[in-house]
Amino acid sequence: MLASAFFAQIQQRFSHEKRARVCVWFDPQEEFRRLLPVFHAHLAKSAPQTVHLLAYNPKAKHGQIWLKHQVWLLSQTDPAAKFVLYLPLPKERWNGPDERGKHHLELLTEYRITGTDWKVGGKRPSLFSFLKAAGAALPTDQTEQRKLTDGGPDSPLAKYAAKFATKAPLFWEESLTAELAQSRLVGDVDQQLLDLAVEPETEWTALQEKGVLDEFLAALTERLGSVPQTDNPVLWVKSLVERLALTEAFVGYGEPGDFPFADRLPPSRDREAHVALLRRWLRDTNCRPAWDRWIAEIEQHVNLTAWAKGKTGAAYGFSHLVSLRWQDAVKSVVTAATKAEGFGDYLAEEAPSLRSEADFSRASTTSECDWDHLLGVTEFVASCRKLQSLIPEVGSAAECVRLYTDFAERVDGQHLRLKAEAAELGLADIGQLLDRTYGQAANSLNQRFFGFYTATDSNDIPGLPFVASHLDAHLWSGHGRRAVVIVDALRFDVSYQLKAQLTGFNVSIDPLRAMLPTRTPVGMSALLPAKFTPTSLKTTGGELHPIYAAKNLSIRENRLALLKEFGADTREITEVENARKPGKLPTLLVVYGHEEVDSMGHGDGETLIRHVQKELERLARVVRKLHQWGYAEVHVVTDHGFVLLDEEHLPPEVPFNKDWGSVIKERFAIIPAGVDVPIKSKPFAWDLSVRVALPPGLAYFKNEKSFSHGGAALQEIVIPHLISRQQTKQQKIGVEALIGGAGVNLSTAAVKIVIRPVNVGESGEMSSLVALPRNLEINVLRAAATTTGSVLPRGEAKKATLKPDAEVPVTLFFDSKFTFKQGDTLRLEIRDADTGEQFPGPEGIVFHVARDL
Repeated sequence: MLASAFFAQIQQRFSHEKRARVCVWFDPQEEFRRLLPVFHAHLAKSAPQTVHLLAYNPKAKHGQIWLKHQVWLLSQTDPAAKFVLYLPLPKERWNGPDERGKHHLELLTEYRITGTDWKVGGKRPSLFSFLKAAGAALPTDQTEQRKLTDGGPDSPLAKYAAKFATKAPLFWEESLTAELAQSRLVGDVDQQLLDLAVEPETEWTALQEKGVLDEFLAALTERLGSVPQTDNPVLWVKSLVERLALTEAFVGYGEPGDFPFADRLPPSRDREAHVALLRRWLRDTNCRPAWDRWIAEIEQHVNLTAWAKGKTGAAYGFSHLVSLRWQDAVKSVVTAATKAEGFGDYLAEEAPSLRSEADFSRASTTSECDWDHLLGVTEFVASCRKLQSLIPEVGSAAECVRLYTDFAERVDGQHLRLKAEAAELGLADIGQLLDRTYGQAANSLNQRFFGFYTATDSNDIPGLPFVASHLDAHLWSGHGRRAVVIVDALRFDVSYQLKAQLTGFNVSIDPLRAMLPTRTPVGMSALLPAKFTPTSLKTTGGELHPIYAAKNLSIRENRLALLKEFGADTREITEVENARKPGKLPTLLVVYGHEEVDSMGHGDGETLIRHVQKELERLARVVRKLHQWGYAEVHVVTDHGFVLLDEEHLPPEVPFNKDWGSVIKERFAIIPAGVDVPIKSKPFAWDLSVRVALPPGLAYFKNEKSFSHGGAALQEIVIPHLISRQQTKQQKIGVEALIGGAGVNLSTAAVKIVIRPVNVGESGEMSSLVALPRNLEINVLRAAATTTGSVLPRGEAKKATLKPDAEVPVTLFFDSKFTFKQGDTLRLEIRDADTGEQFPGPEGIVFHVARDL
């Protein structure tokens, strides 16, 4: 808008003085200096250019002779051309030089006589009068006007006009005040401060170059009452961080009179603003690592541990105060959960403070105090106790199954997740609490279920379809293109964790009844099409061998041969992971060979707990890949579940005479059908000459490890059938990385980037695709002698989800244990966690260390 208004006024001036070819423009305060590039660009757009703007600038050797030469030179090609001479001088320079004897405009005297000068309302134009004439809504109060105009080229109004010169007239119709100008010039003052804390020197220089450093400091002063008085950006940030942390500690602990650093606190009227700013910073995912670094440096000489011990209150800025409360909170949770009564009251009283702690620690890069974990523990205990309170009310095996499936995610699933976290955090007491609480709930429910289930001789459970019958009806009898992934030991609750990773797909999970005994040879045979149902069981060598047509189905190759006979294309899971899309997709693809959960569990239950999440991520990648290949429907099926509980929380061993059975394992035994033994048993459906003897609940016949399966516990016998459906054509979005700060030349131990989504297409075939988000892993790597390692904290890539409609700002802080020399190179790697794709390519983006760090 402003350039058009300027051009219109200049044209009007030339229309009034028709014989003039030169318009002289005096700007003694240089208020318009920032607008010159905008006006230049606007005049240059006309073809041919009829008006030329020439600026007097002796420092750039654009003095009076240069101006006259430009007028002559441009007139040679266009005799009708008009000229505006911008003179950042007072009009008195027509008559003589300034006090230093400079800028006497005697060489331009002819333009004083033959030209004209620019006026607004008959007077020399000021920026204020020009904007007002152009239609801007400016204040009428003179005090407010001075706030906008004081400062000449560096006035808020000059900077504001330059920044928003191209805005439409509607923008300028909003009433402008000094406060509004300041906020729009600086933007979000809090966010600007956080950016400054990440890269102090770079951001400070950027603010200076933009000409808004004074506005930023003024806005922050207005917000906080005062700011550090130093122009050293590092010392400035450090001083502010210390004051923010001390203020929050003082306020958070009730403003006690014995606070040891009272002399460093701001006045009481400004403390609330300090606390609010700090707490916004603590929640900021990108900038929180900067706080952690600054506060670690400050805590080397400021420690309030002794002062805060025994006091009531909470402050989240000082990590040593958070650690002090963390230790107390862990003890109180374990103590409360150990008591038979009163946990609900404890939770009602303490949950709000735990949520606050979690809220302010979630973005932290330090892992010592994981309040989300502790909050999860309290919710887990509450879920287990709720489950236990409902157990006496159930009246059948089917109702036990429904209770189990309703609570599986909150109880069994959380037990796995929280146990892994407790081990990583080194919280042995919490680990024992989790096992004890889970053991009580799981034992009670399974004991109840076992009583109902073994009260009849039938294997059936109303409402829980048998796996073989269900798959034959809903999988094997299908005719469309479909893929099947067979997983060994996918427990029902774990399938929901897999579902959570399959974002963008329609995922359903049906609970099914596994075949007894819940062991791999039997369970895998039950997954085959019904036409291959085994007809007998051999127990050679004390192991299970289901037999179909004289083939031993405990041998995988025999099962695969039957699937191929059925018409399936069978592929080992690693083959699929490493393969490209086949030229022609099989109608029925069966992926087999995922045995890691079962093998890890049998090796060491604690190992499984630590690694189950990685295996789920692997399975999710396989399912997504099959969808990408063109399978709209992917089934995930399994043979059995498992019991995973520390041995000390299992019921005692059930005596079993080895002469009673041909196969005796921890969780089951195979006995002759006609033998009367004092053990509950169920018929073996494929061979009625034998039965499956079962220990009650979670008990066992032989010494058992924490991981086991084979019996009829709900965790073993209730298995999932997961179906992932792709209802529309889908395509993952593209990825673009923009480097912020100083670009690829690093002057700080951090990298600021913006990850931007790129649409898959806007026309033709691509426009019909649904854009899927990407789960990204972002890392900064340094090549050592023979290896390449991450320089990020704990050597872990930062994870981010990029959605089609929003860019993601990411700040990557380097681990403080590393040092870097000027000239070192680092590589930014952005990888799709699901597909392995790299952006912008395998070579990544190379950074150069600009100074020793």
